[in-house]
Parts: sequence; C-alpha cells; structure tokens
Amino acid sequence: MRSINDTSIAFSHLNDRELKQQLRIFGLMRYSWLLKIGKPLLQMANFLRIPLKPFLGKIYSVFVAGKTLNDAEIAMKKLKAYNIMSVPDYSAESNESETARDEVAEEIKRTILYAAAHRDMVPFAVFKPSGISSVDLLTKKSSGKMLSSEEQKQWKRLVSRWKSIIALAAGNKVSVMIDAEESWYQQAIDDLVFDLMLIFNRDMPVVINTLQMYRNDRLDFLSKTIEFARSNNLMAGVKFVRGAYHEKETRRAIRNNLPYIVFQKKEETDAAFNDALKISIQNIDIMTIFCATHNEYSCSYLTQLMHEHNIAANDRRIWFSQLYGMSNHISFGLAAERFNVAKYLPYAPIRVVMPYLIRRAQENSSMQGQTLREYKMLNEEYERRKIKTQN
Repeated sequence: MRSINDTSIAFSHLNDRELKQQLRIFGLMRYSWLLKIGKPLLQMANFLRIPLKPFLGKIYSVFVAGKTLNDAEIAMKKLKAYNIMSVPDYSAESNESETARDEVAEEIKRTILYAAAHRDMVPFAVFKPSGISSVDLLTKKSSGKMLSSEEQKQWKRLVSRWKSIIALAAGNKVSVMIDAEESWYQQAIDDLVFDLMLIFNRDMPVVINTLQMYRNDRLDFLSKTIEFARSNNLMAGVKFVRGAYHEKETRRAIRNNLPYIVFQKKEETDAAFNDALKISIQNIDIMTIFCATHNEYSCSYLTQLMHEHNIAANDRRIWFSQLYGMSNHISFGLAAERFNVAKYLPYAPIRVVMPYLIRRAQENSSMQGQTLREYKMLNEEYERRKIKTQN
C-alpha cells in the first residue's frame, strides 16, 4: 500500500477550511479528560432537551453525513469522485417502543432501495439490531429462557420485521450487513442470521453477519459459519470488526464473576482478526469479506493475502471500510490502488445519533492512540499545504 502514508492523497477531498476544522476537532479529542467530562454533560443536556448543536455541531459534521439520506448523498458523491463507495447507516440505537422500531425499519428499507438505485455508489445496506429490536427480548432469547406467551408474540413481530427488511433486500439484490451487539444478546442475533441465511443466501450473500474479533469465541464461530454455508450450499458474508464494547464487556464479566468473553490483550485481538481474514480468503469461493478496521497492518495483510491467492484488487467479494471522518489515509490510499473501499456513513438527526458520537469518542482505550494518529496526519498535511503556498 504505497499510497497509505501520502497525506496529499488522504486529505485530497478536504479544502483548506475543512482541513483546519478537522485539525481543531482531533486536537481537542487528544485530551482524555475532556472526553470523560463531556460524556455525562452531553447525556444530561440530552435528558434536559438542551440544544445539542452548540456542543456537537462541529463533531457532528466530521463524523456524520447529515440528518437524512438525501443529506448524506452529498458526502457519497464526493467520496465516489475518489473511487470510494459508501454504506449509509441510519444510526439509531436501543429504541424502546415498537412504533420507533417500525420507523427505523422503514428507514432501513429506504437505504436498501437507495442502494438498489445507486449501485455505483452504495454496495451494501446495514442495520443495527438494537435499532429495530427489543434488547430485553434479545437478551432473554439469548439466555435460553422460555418466553412468556406475550413475549412469544413480540418475538414473532421482531422476526417479521427482520424478514421484511431482508426480503426487500433479496428482491433488489442488495446485501445487508447486520451489526454486532453486546455479547449477552448476540446469540439471538446469530441464530436469526443463520435462519435468514437459509432462506435468502442461496444465490448471493444477502445476509452478512458481523463478527467482533475481540471476542475469544469468534474464530470458532467463523468456522461454524463457513461449515453451515457449505453444508447448506449457501453464500456466506462476514463483516469483521475488532469490537466496540470492550470496557463494558470486561466490567460486566468482573461484576458478575463471569469468564471473560473478550481478549484482555490487544495483541490477541489483532491475531484473531488477521487469522479470520486468512481463513476467509481460503474460503473465498463462498465468502464475501468486509474488512472494517482502522488498523493499518490488518488492511495491508489482507492486500498481501489477496496477492498470494491471485485475487484482483477490485474483486467485489472483498471490501475494506473505515468510518466516515476517520482513517482517511487508509481509505483513500487503498482506493488509489484500486481496492474496493466503502466508507461507513452514519446519518441521523443529532439527538438520534448522539449515542453513536459518544461511543466514537470513548468506546475503548485504544481510541486515544488512534486520535493522536489522526491529528498528526492532519497536521502534516496542514504544514505541507502551508509550505506549498509559501513557495
């Protein structure tokens, strides 16, 4: 990946004003104490219905593509000019009412239809299970406990909501990535994914599961997924992430005296992630791989695996992805070398997307190092442009 450290490529999509704005934001995000005090203050402001734009407006504009899908189209077209695709993600989480869940489901369907109509910009749709499902119900189902008659009715409605989304995707030949959640209700999601794969993944990977590779059981689950696909003549799709809830998972294990479900050393997570990529490439005849990471080595390792297996850079079974507003040096560097890149593009009104923004800032301890990397690269490009202007 020759282009990965070239800041002139990484930030070619930003004008000078946008570059300075991002430099200021990542400069502030370097300070962990500011993030720590900011989270409870923002939660209080949200509870009291205090306008959030004065506090989050600048951050929102960097990490979120807009309030609506139409708003996000501006960012999509801008990325497409640099050979980068987009995955618009309506970032609603943990809805507590069936009405709200139905509304989110309808928005997800709009993204599917949008993807079908704009295949040159949008290769996948995506949804977060907690946005359209009761977390309590998923948790009870995952525990194996018997559902009450009322809960069985709720479960039937939940499954119907999921199926309506996936059926629409299948009818329009759009693959849908299903995000991963906390471990205590992930089992119900995985079971649903397998059920839906049986119905919809005969000819293409309509249903794509997400594996959080900080979990110490996910390599075994990947093998199970591949075996399930092969034994049923299915196509398998997997999005690989490192994971977004490490500190929460660890605290829960300690509090409840449970075995750790997540690796306690970053090196173990890194090794599992890269092993998963290798296993997937070895099974590429039935796999679609979505490598969603900000880790430079993992991206480079996947390009190496592709080269070793004579897989073309633009083979549409293999995708790289980074979050909108982050790791542009990876995204733009890979795109410059003709690899398939799709930015994860969150969109939603600021109050709806606030949990996502907070998690982006505080999801784990490695964030500080990543934020510092972003700041250094932005500053390098700022200085490069300043010198170029002076000359």
